[in-house]
Amino acid sequence: MITPTTSGILREYQRFLSCEIGVDELITFCRTGSFRTAATRSIAWRILLKCLPINSLEWVPVIEQSRREYATLRSRHVANPRDPLCVQDPQLNNPLSEHSKSPWSRYFADGELRDLILKDVARTFPEIELFQDAEVKSLMCSVLHVYAKDNPFIGYKQGMHEILAPLVFVLYNDQQLYQHALEDFQLRSLDRTALHILQVLHDSNYFEADAYVLFCEVMRELTPWYEDAGIVEPPEPHPFERLQDTMITSRLLKELNEIGQRLAEFDPPLYRHLTNLDIPAQLFGIRWLRLLFGREFPLPDLLFLWDIILSDRPISRIVECVFLAMLVYIRENLLASDYGGCLQFLMRYPPVVDVMAFAQLALHFRAPLRNSRPKDSQLTNYSNMTLQGTVHPNAGNQKRTVSQPPPQQRSQQANRGKQRRPYRQEEIPKALGIFEEQVAVLQQRLNERDIVTAVSAKRIEELVKNLERGSLEIGTIAAQLREVGQQLGSLTMDRRKETPEAKSPAQEERIKVANEPVRSGTPRIFGVNELRELNTNNQNFSHSKPPSQQVPRDRVLGIPRF
Repeated sequence: MITPTTSGILREYQRFLSCEIGVDELITFCRTGSFRTAATRSIAWRILLKCLPINSLEWVPVIEQSRREYATLRSRHVANPRDPLCVQDPQLNNPLSEHSKSPWSRYFADGELRDLILKDVARTFPEIELFQDAEVKSLMCSVLHVYAKDNPFIGYKQGMHEILAPLVFVLYNDQQLYQHALEDFQLRSLDRTALHILQVLHDSNYFEADAYVLFCEVMRELTPWYEDAGIVEPPEPHPFERLQDTMITSRLLKELNEIGQRLAEFDPPLYRHLTNLDIPAQLFGIRWLRLLFGREFPLPDLLFLWDIILSDRPISRIVECVFLAMLVYIRENLLASDYGGCLQFLMRYPPVVDVMAFAQLALHFRAPLRNSRPKDSQLTNYSNMTLQGTVHPNAGNQKRTVSQPPPQQRSQQANRGKQRRPYRQEEIPKALGIFEEQVAVLQQRLNERDIVTAVSAKRIEELVKNLERGSLEIGTIAAQLREVGQQLGSLTMDRRKETPEAKSPAQEERIKVANEPVRSGTPRIFGVNELRELNTNNQNFSHSKPPSQQVPRDRVLGIPRF
């Protein structure tokens, strides 16, 4: 297994260049998350998509051939009316000419297409700095424009930019890691042939061509989901016909209909609930499939899911399993929600806390005998929290449940203070939800720290080796260590200094709410001691139920069992 934190980038390259990794082993690495912090993910994707052979000695001619082909396509499809090779007839080569063979007509049509593409590209991953760079935007526009011109039967469809973006990110990230390793003399032990192969592979001058080749191979699998259904007249008009009852006119709708039927086999109660609410898979699943879940997962988790998706053929089968896993993952929230609540969960999918367990569930659906199903405690979902730690739009939606639980009597507990009152039993689930939210935020931050810490440990190890060999000057090593220190220092949570003399209005309001009795219907912020007290109440409340309805304490608190 590739372990970049211990073996380093050199060992990663050696395994691919020496053909130590076969296709089966490569698939295993993808499914176990070995490429999450590796510098060779783009190589793995190229091999899985058949852009590169498994033998590294054949890479250079294959890469050079694909780059020449892209250069030919680009020159053919990018119109330039001022090119001397264009027709010189003034009746045709005229900006005012509307003739179909006029190069200016084609030039203006291409300009409209590029404007349409640019509007979508400008909205791609706004939280990631790479996609705000003007050169990257221009590169993505060129790739999508050439693809649309070379595939007129499908053209450009909204959502294709979301497929291209992860490919661009992976190529760029691996190029940067290669340049960093080269500058730090980490690849000195490689022979000239290996260095030449890596130089050709990560040549930034052909970034656009490499992205185009990868994009075309992914779209080869996804094209049926972007094709137009055409105009198909139904045999008889049905003005009140439901969406799921209409005639299947495209491969995408057919695929979603099959996913709905498979959900009926895996989880009949959830299928009946969504069917009774008139929420077919076609209502929310078109975006899920066309974007390959690009809007439902943060980019690091999305890349790991793509590792799994690209390692399986055909892609549609594993995508179907990921689709089902997403529904099963939030099944409890869906079963407890009405029409509006279900749509909010499906259109704004809650964050996945443990993406490894989620991927294991999808692989279990793909091959139940070969992949075990993860424990329910590993699939704990925190529906009231977003990736940034803010409250999810579904939180506080008191009217989403189909049937509200009956009010419970106030718990009989000792008075803990003059300004404190016993908590009502109906407040316990909400308080525990706040606690789950805090746990989920901490889990996300721990995951981010693990990644940054692993990369920092890898860099420190390489610096120690360079220091022992004397290959770098002390000043250079000190500068790089300071950079690592800054990266580790950025993990420290910023805390506002609180002094008794000056408190913010928000802090004073929280203190006021915590010390005063709560009015009916007003949310409260619970502290650690209060949560302990609520947990005690919840134990009493749980034991008062029949044994079949009691919930284990660790499941209520959202804490995995060990």
